[in-house]
Amino acid sequence: MILNTSMCLGVGGVFADLFLSGDRKLIFKVFVGPGHPSKGYAHAEEQRRRNTFGAECKAYVIASRDSALSPHVPQSFERPEIEDVLDNRGGSVRGEYLVDCCYCMEFIDGGQPEKIGSCRSAYPHIERAEIAFKTANIRYMADCCVFFPHDEQNFKFIDFAVEDFPLPDYNPPWL
Repeated sequence: MILNTSMCLGVGGVFADLFLSGDRKLIFKVFVGPGHPSKGYAHAEEQRRRNTFGAECKAYVIASRDSALSPHVPQSFERPEIEDVLDNRGGSVRGEYLVDCCYCMEFIDGGQPEKIGSCRSAYPHIERAEIAFKTANIRYMADCCVFFPHDEQNFKFIDFAVEDFPLPDYNPPWL
């Protein structure tokens, strides 16, 4: 699989860039490397990002296999092999990414998702689902976002993990 930066969405987190497939059916989350021009970091930080990638993958596998949780996560989770990432001129920017830290899943075309913290009190089904995820050992939900939070049957969670690897002084306002 070769990704192109023209497929990169203008969203993503501090740890990764998101790439949309040409048919708009899949989203690829590729964790950035220390050489990334806008999200780079010190080399000592790399293991923390690799650990986060692994914890997210484990969580998606758990959720995908659980009949109660799977309707509320993107489908088609897999870990593709990324050969290269090309910029708009066709040059390789592979070194800006941890290409072995990539997963893809169903692209949810649902506008801007909401942080789970803003949904808990407004939508009791979100809080119940969060408890179910944590019961299934998907314990890190603080960065989780929710598509369609108002829809009790069709809401979808993204960005969750079996554990977190915070910096010692990490205390974002949404926690």
